[in-house]
Amino acid sequence: MKNASLPASALCSLAFRWLALVLLAAFGVSAQAQDLGERLSIPGEGFSFRVPDGWKITRDEKAKSLTAEGTEDMAIYGQEVAFSGPLSELIKDSLTALDKHFVDFKKLDTEDFQTKSGMKGKLITFEHRTTKDGPKVRQMLFFFEGRQGHKIFITCGFRADADNRANRARYEDVAQSIRLKE
Repeated sequence: MKNASLPASALCSLAFRWLALVLLAAFGVSAQAQDLGERLSIPGEGFSFRVPDGWKITRDEKAKSLTAEGTEDMAIYGQEVAFSGPLSELIKDSLTALDKHFVDFKKLDTEDFQTKSGMKGKLITFEHRTTKDGPKVRQMLFFFEGRQGHKIFITCGFRADADNRANRARYEDVAQSIRLKE
């Protein structure tokens, strides 16, 4: 299969969705311990994950995405994208697009990540501002191989000055629950 990159317009669209998520999360202060609830998926897509009980779920079947909004302006956004190239190429293209759209963009870390179901992926942590004078936001972006010719990403964000340990733990719990549909 020939490698394919997402067109610039698709990356810009993803960047703006990430921006919308950041605006939802920019004023959150900390995660509250909550049990993970029902397994969520988008009909016809190749993955599912769980979010804390009581979170508001919005499915966008046209964009093939799912947004879960929790307490204290916390939110998680997940999407499967058609991309046949290597995961590293999608990560590089995504970070380039994000760097162009955010102020003071800084990649903090890249680490290997594995879900409870054994899916291996990458976790990219970065900080940025949505405007020159806006609050600094820390975002976590999880990338995984999806079904053939697809990749999965989950992103979440919170204020950089918030209790990052609690937020990170909550978001990692959700990412740990990702699994491919059978």
